[in-house]
Parts: sequence; C-alpha cells; structure tokens
Amino acid sequence: MSVEFLQAAIEDNGSSSYTFSSQNLGVAASNRYIILEIAARAVGITALDLVSVSVGGVSARIVVQDTIGNRNVSRNTLAIAIALVPIGTSGDIVVAFSRTALRCSIGVSRTTALASDVEFDTASASTSTVAASQSLTLDTSAGGFAVSSHLLGDTLAATWSGLTETYETSVGNFYTHTGANLSDTDAETARPISVSWPGTGEPSSIVAASWAVAPPPSGGLIKFWDGTAWVAKPVKWWSGSAWVVKPLKRWNGSAWV
Repeated sequence: MSVEFLQAAIEDNGSSSYTFSSQNLGVAASNRYIILEIAARAVGITALDLVSVSVGGVSARIVVQDTIGNRNVSRNTLAIAIALVPIGTSGDIVVAFSRTALRCSIGVSRTTALASDVEFDTASASTSTVAASQSLTLDTSAGGFAVSSHLLGDTLAATWSGLTETYETSVGNFYTHTGANLSDTDAETARPISVSWPGTGEPSSIVAASWAVAPPPSGGLIKFWDGTAWVAKPVKWWSGSAWVVKPLKRWNGSAWV
C-alpha cells in the first residue's frame, strides 16, 4: 500500500483559523509525508481561500485548490496539501483561510513511498448549479497512488468511481465532504474519477492529485513482515568482505537478465 488513510475530523468554531488538535499521524519515519484533504464553507460571496496549513508545526504545501460559490449565498473551498513530517505519531493540524469559515473538515493520510512531494498530476472541477454528479480525469503513474476529495453543498450520500472511498463526513445540514484514494496505480492518461449522489444536489467541487513513488534501490526487493505491514527491503549478498546490494536476475528462456 503506497498511501494509507488515517482519519477524518471536523471543527465548526466559525473562525479564519482552525486547529485540529493531536491528530493521528501514524508511525514516524524519515520519509513520512502527510497528505491532507481540506474543505470549508463561509457565508457571503467573497472568495474563501485556503492560505496556509501546518502539520505538527511543519508547513504544508497546497497542491491543488478549488473555490466555488453556492448560488451566491455562500462560498466553498476544497484543497489537497502535503507536508514532510518525519517526527511524532500525533500532532496539531492548523488550517488558515483568507476570511472566517463557518466550518472546516479534513481527511488525513500518510505515505512513505515518495522520493519528494512533487505531484505527478493534479486536477479540479466544479459546478455552480445543481447536479447529480461531479467528475474529472487524472494522469497516474505505474506503482504510484492517487488521492481525491469532494465537497457537495448538500448532505447526500456519495458514490465514488475510479477510486476507493476512504471517508464521508456530513457537516450538519450544510455540506458533505468525502475522500477516496487508490494505491499501486497503473500508468494511465486521463483516468476517469467521479462522484455521484441520489437526486440532484447543491453546487459541488472535486480535486485530485497523483504521485509517483520512489524507485527501488539497485538490486531486487523482498518484502518482510515487520509486525504491522509488509515492507520492501533490498536483497544483499556477501562479497567476501561486506554485504552489498546486487540486482536480482531472472531466466528469460535463453539468458539471465
């Protein structure tokens, strides 16, 4: 599994800054990235922008963001952010907006599969009218992963296609925030991702991002059970004086390659 969903959370203190205290960040690791899916709503038609995000005191980078008006009555914003957070199994997640948001909800995931936080692709889509679904396309890489988040200005059950749903949060009678992901993706151009709901709902937004995983070290990889998960380790051989990583070879019918 190249990306692991941890939990979703909601705050409704009506502020321009929200603190989600002591959130689970999973097992600490030097290459642990935390991926956040963030949704919020505010009254009035003035734009509501996500300004900054931090995880355990570490600044996160906003990967993709979409804002949309809800029939000129309110503004919604939806975003994905990522941060390298190597230390700690829990921490505060702090989200700041350009103005007061009535409510904010988040989805939290972790990965240790990346070489860097640079995304492979991003996409977003929104509609300002009532609809029964929302969709986009996203490029994915071989062995990588994709994360998507959807905000519906209504409280209707969502059904995902193209990714596997990880959470669905109804925030009072105000909106539904749901997320999905997919590990070990194929190399694919314009992979279709969609969310639908029964009947027609208020205006909605969807955002998505994909990442390529770090290449394995030279040499083969064997997976071992560490007590909680299967982890890949390079195969090493004794050279006569030291253990060295050597590539594994396979017989193709005429030669070892």
